[in-house]
Amino acid sequence: MWLILSIVAAASAGLTTIFTKIGLKNADSDVATFLRTGVVLLFALGMALALSDFSSVALITPTEWAFLLGGGLATGFSWLFFYKALQIGKASHVAPVKRLSTVLTMSLALILFNEPFGWLTFVSMALILGGAMLMIVKPKKKLEPAVNNTSSCEKNRVCNATHTASTADLANETNQAALNFGSLNTEEATSDFVKLNLLNTEEATLKVLPQPNTMPQVPSAQTDVLKKTKPLWLIYAVVALGFASASNVLARAGMQYVDVQLGTLFRTVTVLLMAFFIVLGKKKLPKFKTFTRKNYLFLTISGILTGISWLAFFNAMVMGYMSIVVAIDKLSILVTVAFSTFVLKEKLTLFSSLGLLVLTAGTLLLLL
Repeated sequence: MWLILSIVAAASAGLTTIFTKIGLKNADSDVATFLRTGVVLLFALGMALALSDFSSVALITPTEWAFLLGGGLATGFSWLFFYKALQIGKASHVAPVKRLSTVLTMSLALILFNEPFGWLTFVSMALILGGAMLMIVKPKKKLEPAVNNTSSCEKNRVCNATHTASTADLANETNQAALNFGSLNTEEATSDFVKLNLLNTEEATLKVLPQPNTMPQVPSAQTDVLKKTKPLWLIYAVVALGFASASNVLARAGMQYVDVQLGTLFRTVTVLLMAFFIVLGKKKLPKFKTFTRKNYLFLTISGILTGISWLAFFNAMVMGYMSIVVAIDKLSILVTVAFSTFVLKEKLTLFSSLGLLVLTAGTLLLLL
């Protein structure tokens, strides 16, 4: 049963990423997180009312409350950073970064919960790490020659043509000036004629020769390297994976003796309050007016899918091994990449395809 629930959680999480990506278009990510969390809260409340006994709340210890609260805060921060990364980056690039939280969570499960780890587990972790890195790394592009000979020759022909036209125009002006000077004495006419020729020659030279300020700037390899900076979405995604891993560990510790539905409800309340105070503190509540029907629709569906994924994931984690449940849950990347390729039209490179295969192989190896 816990394997089935893990697969349901993975499929729901994969679809959640796609629906959230679409719902975030032209929308503020903080306000969107608040809206989605409200939907998740309604879903979690309905499941708790149907399946849980609220009288057991009195039996929750202060330590368990602390773990539930910490897990909720970690989840909230993870969502905020993940959806910000998802908004400005590609879904097929952001999702693999967050999947690196699998390796961190499995390592913490080994240390904190003494779960059985064999050599195959470490091979799986290495494959997951390597596959995710392959999906993130972009292949280096070959630098093209800075100057194209053909285009250079064409530019020279254009310059020569301009020079010829300019010379012809200047000759006409000079002849006309010479005729006009006929009524003047020879010395004045000659002097003015020479000055005009010199002036026109300088003017022609200035027209033909490019000025330093107008010289075309040819990009060089060094300039490109200096301009390259770390993409902002990668920073957000890395921070999100750290909080996601902490959230999984705290959830396992907090829900060990607490009803899963109630635990999910309390965690969701924590995330909602956190998102509300962030939106309120940044004075972003008026931005709800900028949301379209499409934003509301896809973010609502995303919230419902998140609720399904959470309940399936936490039930599976309580019943089974945390390290394996978390790894199977990360197979949601298959759903995310498939939909991002065919629905969002994001290109999948050779490196990304190879990385996806390696990551999937590492995850499936855990089932052995």
